[in-house]
Amino acid sequence: GGKGGESEVTLKLQVPGTDAGAKTRAVTEEEENEIDDLYVLAFKVDKDNNEETFDYYVAAKKMSTSGTSGELSTWTASLKVKDYRQTFVMIANAQGTTGKVNEQIAALAGNSVGHTKMQMLAKLTETLSEDEKTKGFNADSNGSHHPFTMYGQTATTLITENGGHNLTVSMHRIMAQVRVTFSGDAATDALFEAESVLLYNFNDRARVIPDNLGVTGTDHVKTPTIPQGAVLLPAKADGKESVPTYAVDKAAKKIDHAIYLFETAQPKDGTELEKHVKRPCLIVKGKYRQEATSCYYRVDLATTDPGGTMTYMNVMRNHSYDVTISNVTDRGHDTPQEAL
Repeated sequence: GGKGGESEVTLKLQVPGTDAGAKTRAVTEEEENEIDDLYVLAFKVDKDNNEETFDYYVAAKKMSTSGTSGELSTWTASLKVKDYRQTFVMIANAQGTTGKVNEQIAALAGNSVGHTKMQMLAKLTETLSEDEKTKGFNADSNGSHHPFTMYGQTATTLITENGGHNLTVSMHRIMAQVRVTFSGDAATDALFEAESVLLYNFNDRARVIPDNLGVTGTDHVKTPTIPQGAVLLPAKADGKESVPTYAVDKAAKKIDHAIYLFETAQPKDGTELEKHVKRPCLIVKGKYRQEATSCYYRVDLATTDPGGTMTYMNVMRNHSYDVTISNVTDRGHDTPQEAL
Protein backbone atom coordinates (compact mmCIF):
# COMPACT_ATOMS: atom_id res chain seq x y z
CA GLY A 1 0.00 0.00 0.00
CA GLY A 2 1.89 3.07 -1.21
CA LYS A 3 0.82 6.68 -1.46
CA GLY A 4 3.13 7.24 -4.41
CA GLY A 5 5.34 10.29 -4.45
CA GLU A 6 8.65 10.96 -2.80
CA SER A 7 9.85 13.07 0.05
CA GLU A 8 13.26 14.74 0.16
CA VAL A 9 14.79 13.64 3.48
CA THR A 10 17.86 15.08 5.21
CA LEU A 11 20.19 12.42 6.61
CA LYS A 12 22.71 13.35 9.29
CA LEU A 13 25.46 10.76 9.66
CA GLN A 14 27.68 10.56 12.71
CA VAL A 15 30.88 8.55 12.71
CA PRO A 16 32.00 7.96 16.31
CA GLY A 17 35.61 9.10 16.42
CA THR A 18 38.71 7.38 17.67
CA ASP A 19 41.33 9.37 19.56
CA ALA A 20 43.79 11.24 17.38
CA GLY A 21 47.40 10.27 17.90
CA ALA A 22 50.74 10.04 16.15
CA LYS A 23 50.35 9.06 12.54
CA THR A 24 52.53 6.25 11.24
CA ARG A 25 52.45 4.84 7.70
CA ALA A 26 48.92 5.68 7.55
CA VAL A 27 45.68 7.38 6.86
CA THR A 28 44.47 10.18 9.11
CA GLU A 29 41.54 10.18 11.48
CA GLU A 30 39.65 12.38 8.98
CA GLU A 31 40.10 9.67 6.38
CA GLU A 32 38.74 7.04 8.78
CA ASN A 33 35.59 9.14 9.16
CA GLU A 34 35.21 10.20 5.52
CA ILE A 35 32.05 9.10 3.70
CA ASP A 36 32.25 9.25 -0.09
CA ASP A 37 29.10 7.41 -1.14
CA LEU A 38 25.93 6.38 0.63
CA TYR A 39 23.19 3.87 -0.19
CA VAL A 40 19.89 3.86 1.66
CA LEU A 41 18.00 0.55 1.81
CA ALA A 42 14.35 0.87 2.79
CA PHE A 43 12.48 -1.88 4.63
CA LYS A 44 8.73 -2.08 5.09
CA VAL A 45 7.67 -2.59 8.71
CA ASP A 46 4.64 -4.88 9.05
CA LYS A 47 2.01 -3.13 11.17
CA ASP A 48 0.92 -6.38 12.84
CA ASN A 49 4.16 -8.20 13.68
CA ASN A 50 6.82 -5.51 13.03
CA GLU A 51 8.64 -7.81 10.59
CA GLU A 52 10.92 -5.86 8.26
CA THR A 53 11.00 -6.78 4.56
CA PHE A 54 13.03 -5.19 1.76
CA ASP A 55 11.27 -2.54 -0.32
CA TYR A 56 13.69 -0.42 -2.40
CA TYR A 57 17.03 1.39 -2.28
CA VAL A 58 18.33 4.80 -3.35
CA ALA A 59 21.70 6.51 -3.57
CA ALA A 60 21.98 9.62 -1.39
CA LYS A 61 23.66 12.91 -2.30
CA LYS A 62 26.27 14.60 -0.10
CA MET A 63 25.55 18.12 1.09
CA SER A 64 28.24 18.96 3.63
CA THR A 65 30.81 17.69 6.13
CA SER A 66 31.61 19.18 9.53
CA GLY A 67 33.25 18.38 12.86
CA THR A 68 36.91 18.66 13.78
CA SER A 69 37.73 15.34 12.08
CA GLY A 70 34.95 15.18 9.52
CA GLU A 71 32.87 12.94 11.77
CA LEU A 72 29.55 14.59 10.84
CA SER A 73 28.15 14.68 7.33
CA THR A 74 24.80 15.71 5.89
CA TRP A 75 23.21 13.94 2.95
CA THR A 76 19.89 14.10 1.18
CA ALA A 77 17.83 11.28 -0.33
CA SER A 78 14.46 10.93 -2.06
CA LEU A 79 12.56 8.42 0.06
CA LYS A 80 9.19 7.03 -0.96
CA VAL A 81 6.05 8.22 0.78
CA LYS A 82 4.19 5.16 2.11
CA ASP A 83 1.24 4.55 4.37
CA TYR A 84 3.36 2.20 6.48
CA ARG A 85 6.46 2.78 8.58
CA GLN A 86 9.89 2.16 7.11
CA THR A 87 13.29 1.26 8.55
CA PHE A 88 16.33 2.62 6.72
CA VAL A 89 19.69 0.85 6.60
CA MET A 90 22.61 2.97 5.39
CA ILE A 91 25.71 1.55 3.76
CA ALA A 92 28.60 3.97 3.23
CA ASN A 93 31.81 3.65 1.20
CA ALA A 94 30.52 0.72 -0.85
CA GLN A 95 32.17 1.98 -4.04
CA GLY A 96 35.74 0.96 -4.70
CA THR A 97 35.48 -2.05 -2.40
CA THR A 98 37.18 -5.28 -3.45
CA GLY A 99 33.85 -7.12 -3.44
CA LYS A 100 32.08 -4.22 -5.23
CA VAL A 101 29.56 -3.86 -2.41
CA ASN A 102 27.68 -1.18 -4.41
CA GLU A 103 27.11 -3.69 -7.22
CA GLN A 104 26.08 -6.34 -4.69
CA ILE A 105 23.45 -3.94 -3.33
CA ALA A 106 22.07 -3.22 -6.81
CA ALA A 107 22.01 -6.91 -7.81
CA LEU A 108 20.41 -8.00 -4.54
CA ALA A 109 17.80 -5.23 -4.68
CA GLY A 110 16.64 -6.51 -8.05
CA ASN A 111 15.38 -9.80 -6.65
CA SER A 112 14.92 -9.26 -2.89
CA VAL A 113 11.68 -7.25 -2.67
CA GLY A 114 9.63 -8.81 0.11
CA HIS A 115 12.58 -10.75 1.57
CA THR A 116 13.16 -10.36 5.30
CA LYS A 117 15.76 -7.80 6.34
CA MET A 118 18.48 -10.08 7.66
CA GLN A 119 17.93 -12.69 4.95
CA MET A 120 18.85 -10.02 2.41
CA LEU A 121 21.55 -8.15 4.33
CA ALA A 122 23.42 -11.33 5.31
CA LYS A 123 24.41 -11.69 1.64
CA LEU A 124 26.52 -8.51 1.54
CA THR A 125 30.23 -9.28 2.03
CA GLU A 126 33.56 -7.56 1.56
CA THR A 127 36.93 -9.22 0.99
CA LEU A 128 40.60 -8.38 1.11
CA SER A 129 42.33 -7.99 -2.24
CA GLU A 130 44.98 -10.57 -3.19
CA ASP A 131 47.66 -8.04 -2.18
CA GLU A 132 46.02 -7.36 1.19
CA LYS A 133 46.00 -11.04 2.09
CA THR A 134 49.75 -10.78 2.71
CA LYS A 135 50.22 -7.02 3.25
CA GLY A 136 47.13 -6.32 5.34
CA PHE A 137 44.13 -3.99 4.91
CA ASN A 138 45.45 -1.11 2.80
CA ALA A 139 45.60 2.08 4.85
CA ASP A 140 48.82 3.34 3.29
CA SER A 141 47.86 6.91 2.53
CA ASN A 142 45.06 9.44 2.39
CA GLY A 143 45.05 9.45 -1.39
CA SER A 144 44.75 5.73 -1.83
CA HIS A 145 43.36 3.21 0.63
CA HIS A 146 40.76 0.48 0.97
CA PRO A 147 37.36 2.14 1.57
CA PHE A 148 36.32 2.18 5.23
CA THR A 149 32.92 0.61 4.64
CA MET A 150 30.31 1.54 7.26
CA TYR A 151 26.68 0.83 8.04
CA GLY A 152 23.95 2.26 10.22
CA GLN A 153 20.24 1.91 10.86
CA THR A 154 17.53 4.40 11.74
CA ALA A 155 14.56 3.87 14.01
CA THR A 156 11.33 3.05 12.14
CA THR A 157 9.83 6.15 10.55
CA LEU A 158 6.69 7.15 8.69
CA ILE A 159 7.68 9.16 5.60
CA THR A 160 4.95 11.67 4.78
CA GLU A 161 4.36 14.00 1.83
CA ASN A 162 4.87 17.22 3.76
CA GLY A 163 8.57 16.38 4.14
CA GLY A 164 10.82 18.15 6.59
CA HIS A 165 12.13 14.75 7.72
CA ASN A 166 15.49 14.69 9.47
CA LEU A 167 17.03 11.28 10.15
CA THR A 168 20.16 11.02 12.29
CA VAL A 169 22.18 7.82 11.98
CA SER A 170 25.23 6.57 13.85
CA MET A 171 27.58 4.87 11.40
CA HIS A 172 29.79 1.93 12.42
CA ARG A 173 32.84 0.66 10.54
CA ILE A 174 32.95 -2.96 9.41
CA MET A 175 36.58 -3.34 10.46
CA ALA A 176 38.50 -3.15 13.74
CA GLN A 177 41.70 -1.24 14.45
CA VAL A 178 44.70 -2.28 16.52
CA ARG A 179 46.99 0.35 18.02
CA VAL A 180 50.32 -0.48 19.65
CA THR A 181 52.24 1.80 22.02
CA PHE A 182 55.65 1.16 23.60
CA SER A 183 56.01 2.98 26.93
CA GLY A 184 58.16 3.03 30.04
CA ASP A 185 61.17 0.71 29.94
CA ALA A 186 59.99 -0.85 26.66
CA ALA A 187 60.46 2.57 25.01
CA THR A 188 64.14 2.90 25.96
CA ASP A 189 66.44 1.64 23.22
CA ALA A 190 68.94 0.47 25.85
CA LEU A 191 66.40 -2.19 26.87
CA PHE A 192 64.30 -2.67 23.75
CA GLU A 193 64.25 -1.20 20.28
CA ALA A 194 60.84 -1.98 18.75
CA GLU A 195 61.14 -2.49 14.99
CA SER A 196 57.85 -3.81 13.67
CA VAL A 197 54.61 -5.60 14.47
CA LEU A 198 53.34 -8.59 12.48
CA LEU A 199 49.69 -9.61 12.30
CA TYR A 200 48.69 -13.29 12.44
CA ASN A 201 45.34 -15.09 12.11
CA PHE A 202 43.04 -12.50 10.54
CA ASN A 203 40.02 -13.19 8.31
CA ASP A 204 40.09 -12.66 4.55
CA ARG A 205 36.48 -11.40 4.37
CA ALA A 206 33.75 -9.73 6.35
CA ARG A 207 30.00 -9.41 6.49
CA VAL A 208 29.01 -5.81 5.76
CA ILE A 209 26.02 -6.00 8.13
CA PRO A 210 26.25 -7.88 11.45
CA ASP A 211 23.60 -10.38 12.56
CA ASN A 212 20.57 -8.98 14.40
CA LEU A 213 21.04 -5.42 13.14
CA GLY A 214 19.00 -2.85 15.03
CA VAL A 215 19.23 0.91 15.51
CA THR A 216 22.95 1.78 15.61
CA GLY A 217 24.25 4.06 18.34
CA THR A 218 25.77 3.30 21.68
CA ASP A 219 24.89 -0.39 21.37
CA HIS A 220 27.92 -2.00 19.80
CA VAL A 221 28.04 -5.60 18.65
CA LYS A 222 28.89 -8.17 21.31
CA THR A 223 29.92 -11.05 19.05
CA PRO A 224 31.58 -11.15 15.63
CA THR A 225 29.56 -12.06 12.54
CA ILE A 226 31.83 -14.20 10.35
CA PRO A 227 30.73 -14.86 6.75
CA GLN A 228 30.58 -18.39 5.39
CA GLY A 229 33.79 -19.44 3.69
CA ALA A 230 35.98 -17.03 5.65
CA VAL A 231 39.64 -18.10 5.63
CA LEU A 232 42.10 -17.38 8.43
CA LEU A 233 45.40 -15.97 7.14
CA PRO A 234 48.17 -16.95 6.88
CA ALA A 235 46.99 -20.46 5.97
CA LYS A 236 50.03 -21.88 7.71
CA ALA A 237 53.04 -20.52 9.55
CA ASP A 238 55.91 -22.58 8.17
CA GLY A 239 58.51 -19.86 7.73
CA LYS A 240 57.46 -19.24 4.11
CA GLU A 241 54.42 -17.12 4.97
CA SER A 242 54.09 -13.41 4.17
CA VAL A 243 52.09 -11.53 6.78
CA PRO A 244 51.13 -7.88 7.30
CA THR A 245 54.14 -6.10 8.83
CA TYR A 246 53.90 -2.62 10.32
CA ALA A 247 56.93 -0.46 11.09
CA VAL A 248 57.03 1.14 14.53
CA ASP A 249 57.33 4.95 14.45
CA LYS A 250 60.79 5.40 15.99
CA ALA A 251 60.07 8.83 17.44
CA ALA A 252 56.54 8.28 18.71
CA LYS A 253 57.16 4.63 19.70
CA LYS A 254 53.76 3.60 18.39
CA ILE A 255 51.63 2.36 15.51
CA ASP A 256 48.41 4.25 14.96
CA HIS A 257 45.80 4.37 12.15
CA ALA A 258 47.62 1.60 10.27
CA ILE A 259 46.55 -1.86 11.47
CA TYR A 260 42.98 -2.68 10.45
CA LEU A 261 41.37 -6.09 10.19
CA PHE A 262 38.00 -7.68 9.63
CA GLU A 263 36.12 -9.34 12.48
CA THR A 264 37.85 -12.51 13.65
CA ALA A 265 36.59 -14.94 16.27
CA GLN A 266 38.69 -16.81 18.81
CA PRO A 267 38.91 -20.47 17.72
CA LYS A 268 36.41 -22.83 19.38
CA ASP A 269 37.56 -26.24 18.12
CA GLY A 270 40.69 -28.29 18.66
CA THR A 271 43.20 -28.87 21.42
CA GLU A 272 44.56 -25.96 23.48
CA LEU A 273 47.71 -25.99 21.33
CA GLU A 274 45.74 -26.02 18.06
CA LYS A 275 43.65 -23.11 19.30
CA HIS A 276 46.74 -21.26 20.51
CA VAL A 277 48.37 -21.17 17.07
CA LYS A 278 45.11 -20.00 15.42
CA ARG A 279 44.27 -17.10 17.75
CA PRO A 280 44.38 -13.59 16.26
CA CYS A 281 47.59 -12.11 17.65
CA LEU A 282 50.49 -9.74 17.13
CA ILE A 283 54.14 -10.73 16.88
CA VAL A 284 56.47 -7.92 17.95
CA LYS A 285 59.92 -7.76 16.35
CA GLY A 286 62.72 -5.86 18.06
CA LYS A 287 66.22 -5.81 19.46
CA TYR A 288 66.65 -6.73 23.11
CA ARG A 289 69.42 -4.89 25.00
CA GLN A 290 71.00 -3.69 21.74
CA GLU A 291 71.80 -7.20 20.51
CA ALA A 292 72.83 -7.47 16.86
CA THR A 293 69.96 -9.77 15.87
CA SER A 294 66.24 -9.16 16.23
CA CYS A 295 63.95 -11.38 18.23
CA TYR A 296 60.18 -11.94 18.36
CA TYR A 297 57.45 -11.83 21.01
CA ARG A 298 53.83 -12.86 20.80
CA VAL A 299 51.11 -10.53 22.11
CA ASP A 300 47.56 -11.85 22.38
CA LEU A 301 44.43 -9.71 22.33
CA ALA A 302 43.42 -10.66 25.84
CA THR A 303 42.70 -9.31 29.27
CA THR A 304 44.38 -10.74 32.36
CA ASP A 305 42.59 -10.75 35.70
CA PRO A 306 44.48 -10.21 39.01
CA GLY A 307 44.82 -13.98 39.42
CA GLY A 308 46.59 -14.25 36.08
CA THR A 309 43.75 -15.88 34.14
CA MET A 310 43.67 -14.75 30.51
CA THR A 311 40.43 -14.03 28.69
CA TYR A 312 40.96 -13.99 24.93
CA MET A 313 38.99 -11.39 23.00
CA ASN A 314 37.20 -11.76 19.70
CA VAL A 315 38.10 -9.04 17.21
CA MET A 316 34.90 -7.06 16.68
CA ARG A 317 33.89 -4.46 14.12
CA ASN A 318 34.13 -0.78 14.99
CA HIS A 319 36.31 -1.53 18.03
CA SER A 320 39.84 -0.31 18.68
CA TYR A 321 42.22 -2.70 20.44
CA ASP A 322 44.86 -0.63 22.19
CA VAL A 323 47.96 -2.57 23.20
CA THR A 324 50.55 -0.99 25.50
CA ILE A 325 53.90 -2.71 26.03
CA SER A 326 55.63 -1.23 29.05
CA ASN A 327 58.40 -3.70 29.88
CA VAL A 328 60.46 -6.49 28.30
CA THR A 329 61.95 -9.00 30.74
CA ASP A 330 63.94 -11.28 28.48
CA ARG A 331 65.12 -11.97 24.97
CA GLY A 332 62.36 -13.13 22.63
CA HIS A 333 62.23 -16.03 20.15
CA ASP A 334 64.51 -16.34 17.14
CA THR A 335 61.67 -16.57 14.60
CA PRO A 336 58.08 -15.38 14.31
CA GLN A 337 56.97 -19.02 14.01
CA GLU A 338 58.52 -19.90 17.38
CA ALA A 339 56.88 -16.86 18.96
CA LEU A 340 53.52 -17.91 17.48
